[in-house]
Amino acid sequence: MRKFCFILIGAIASLYFSSCQVNEVFVPVQSGEEIIFGSSLPGTVNTRTIYGDEIVSDASGRYYPVYWESNDSIAIYCPQSASIPRVDYTITPDTSDPVNSPSNRSSAVTKIGDVGLQWGMDEKHEFYAFYPAKAVIGVDGDGLVEASVPVVQNPVRWIEDVDTDGSKIIRGVANTDYAYMYSYCSLNKSELASGESVPLTFHHLSTILEITVNGPESGSPIKISSVNVNAVDPEGQGQNVVLTGDFVCNMTDIENGNVTCDVAGDLNEVRNRITISCWNQTANDGNGDYVELGPGDKLVLQAYCLPNDDGFETQTLQVSVSPVNSRNKVKTLQTAEILAHKVNRVSLPHMTTGGTNYWLDSLDPDIYITELSLPGSHNSMLTSGNEASTVYQTASITEQFEAGVRAFMIQTAAVYEMVGFLRWDWRIYATVDGATTPMTLEDIVSELNACLATSQSENFDNEFVFLQITYEPGPTDDNGYDNQADAWINKVCNEISSLSQSGNYSIYADEITSNTTIDDVKGKIVFKLNTNLDNDMSNCIAADASYPALFSEWQSSYVDGGVDLRWGTSNESKQSNMTWYYQEGANIVLDASNENIAGGRLTYAHKVEYAGNVFNYSVDMYKNNSEHNIWFMNDLGGSYYDGKTSTSYAVQFTEDISPWALEVLQGRNENASLGIIYMNYADNLENSGQTYGTANLIQTIVDNNFKFQLRKKGTATTTFSTPVTRSSAGWDSEN
Repeated sequence: MRKFCFILIGAIASLYFSSCQVNEVFVPVQSGEEIIFGSSLPGTVNTRTIYGDEIVSDASGRYYPVYWESNDSIAIYCPQSASIPRVDYTITPDTSDPVNSPSNRSSAVTKIGDVGLQWGMDEKHEFYAFYPAKAVIGVDGDGLVEASVPVVQNPVRWIEDVDTDGSKIIRGVANTDYAYMYSYCSLNKSELASGESVPLTFHHLSTILEITVNGPESGSPIKISSVNVNAVDPEGQGQNVVLTGDFVCNMTDIENGNVTCDVAGDLNEVRNRITISCWNQTANDGNGDYVELGPGDKLVLQAYCLPNDDGFETQTLQVSVSPVNSRNKVKTLQTAEILAHKVNRVSLPHMTTGGTNYWLDSLDPDIYITELSLPGSHNSMLTSGNEASTVYQTASITEQFEAGVRAFMIQTAAVYEMVGFLRWDWRIYATVDGATTPMTLEDIVSELNACLATSQSENFDNEFVFLQITYEPGPTDDNGYDNQADAWINKVCNEISSLSQSGNYSIYADEITSNTTIDDVKGKIVFKLNTNLDNDMSNCIAADASYPALFSEWQSSYVDGGVDLRWGTSNESKQSNMTWYYQEGANIVLDASNENIAGGRLTYAHKVEYAGNVFNYSVDMYKNNSEHNIWFMNDLGGSYYDGKTSTSYAVQFTEDISPWALEVLQGRNENASLGIIYMNYADNLENSGQTYGTANLIQTIVDNNFKFQLRKKGTATTTFSTPVTRSSAGWDSEN
């Protein structure tokens, strides 16, 4: 790998301040006098913060010049100051020099606020400076600086350029606030003239990866949803590997050229990832879309890593590229060749698409499942292929799974029928109006089980599915039960237990709690049953029952505050320590005057209001609830209703709500799980999910799992993933 530096090795990034000496006699600075900062540098010294074009120099190699930008700011800490010890200063670029425009010098260094640093009583003064000022979240008296590198490092804007060969280059312009720099200066005030500036020499701290994603060699364009950098534990010894989060730099030995930086903050979070979204808000006529690469096109992004003076020999870096609803591409880097405090270029192989979107396998298995954001399909079985009279899905369950869907919703009914010679019994069927061959619950479980078995056979071990079962009245009488609802809840529970005990299906049977992790449920089907408020269905089964499923009560389209979530039984006498916070109104009236929320129908305005409430509440709870015991469910599926139903009404509703959801979720920067989000047409098919916006919505939900510090179980044996070593010419694997 060729090595590139962010700033010339040993080069100085500095401040320039022009001051006038009117005294012929040397007058040293006095205690209480305000301190002036700046310096003048000769030649081609390059400062920050706007990237310039790459410069080729025989003497110095390749480098990027960077320039001061208006309103750049630095934090300066002086423990000997007579005023407050820390003051922030803004930079005014020098625009009077047309030769060096953009300017690599400053015309003014101005304090922010009313009070600047002042000379104190001590003879010796020490100055610790840090760029950018807003990154400094704390300082200590002995030169300790606290700062942070975020997980999400989205471009501030997108620009298109043309390479020398005529191919298109799409550049995600990085937020250079993460290009940390530091400076130290120690001097005796008696040796400095009054009005003379204190020189500050800056050095670069961050390590930067410049990543080039190469488009397909031929064929159709490919949408890229995100690029992730993952640090993995190469030996599988459970050591903490970090790229992001808080860190503390000790600059007490900076006079001897030594600055040591240590990881700080909570290590029981996922901190081994950088994620860069490729959502371009200005694309698609201003509606936003993911970056699209055609044959020969290139996408260039930059990722900022925590300071790492020791290099990356103790961890392995992998770059993962996510095509929209397709299998990820992974490249393991030659980590030993990555130089700290420099720009390191990474050029990836050509992109291809295809294969199952095994996105769960890219997550730490110790993450709590309540932290996850799961894309789901509304009324997963209601397809034209299954002869449904009202169609909500185009793809089969297997095709939905391959597109990244991990939560499925099945409407079921209990039917009393002849199951053998002169023998009648109850069966649980998926309710598909008009179907000549109705599908049983076992048929559905069998298909999902096959999807998981395939993932396990391909060594994608973290995949699991969430299967939500809802109630629909069946076509027969009660046959021995007090009512049809009573028959349904008892028979569906018995059938789930029977399927679990058969040994033919991977159904999760241990209790699910707020501390259940991906590692606990991997390779399994997790059942969730909705019981209805009508007929007191929740108490139709015993309090001490232990069915392998989660239970909550459906009370109305939206319940502010949520309902109890229990494992094993729906009986209200069993204590609940989890909450199911949901919105799932599916029948949306076209005419607001016909609104009847109690009957399950509501207006579009109410639908998006309630869905927005769930999104907002998840943010509040992530900030205020450390127990991670709330499950969020947001059903964005459904159909408009005017006394009849038809396919076109579901399409019309999907075309309305998908852009709304994409705008909300792409603009969301807060840390929080999205929970389970159901949608119509949950696939990546050209005339379905790609047309109605749900293909992008699936990938947006998936990407939320990589956007923040998900909480995980603290353990000494956790490993993120095992790096795969392949030929340097191609991808490691497609996972």
